[in-house]
Amino acid sequence: MDIRGFTSWSENRSPEEVVNMLNDYFEEAEKVWNQSNVIKTKHTTDEIMAIFPDEKNALLSAFQINELMSGFLEKY
Repeated sequence: MDIRGFTSWSENRSPEEVVNMLNDYFEEAEKVWNQSNVIKTKHTTDEIMAIFPDEKNALLSAFQINELMSGFLEKY
């Protein structure tokens, strides 16, 4: 997953603001992963890739993260 509108949002922010927002973003996503059996995660700027043991676990986590992150940038 990645943050929709991240590039245009980050162009008008200080590096500190961007880093703080990304830290919050990763922390929120990890709340979902801590409840699942995620095998591995990889963070690249605003993108998070996660590997799950099965599709059911992946889909459930994707839906939960999508709901949690809906409108995330509006908080900043």
